[in-house]
Amino acid sequence: MTDQIKRAIDISKEHCTEHPLFYLGKIMEELGEFSEAVLVEQGHMPRKVLNEDSFGEAADVINCVCAALVAVWPNMSETEIREKLESELSRKNDKFIAIYDGTYEEKYGGK
Repeated sequence: MTDQIKRAIDISKEHCTEHPLFYLGKIMEELGEFSEAVLVEQGHMPRKVLNEDSFGEAADVINCVCAALVAVWPNMSETEIREKLESELSRKNDKFIAIYDGTYEEKYGGK
């Protein structure tokens, strides 16, 4: 996935020129489409026909997040943005694991 995040950031740096608020709006739009796809796939919207499955919609969300980061931080290089995002993903993954394995309080002191 790291290679694809790098690619999404590189493409965004080269092609995305809209105001940061545009990309925040796109994130919300794509998140709604992702949510709708999950609901359809789980049988909660039986009459709805999907244009794309939940994995495709999740990829759209990730691409929009990369575009938003590039727009919000135009002076950061593609490498700086990718490294910061990967660092935060690692940190957040560790916290997520700690919540579910019961060690969160011990490791993070309830923060």
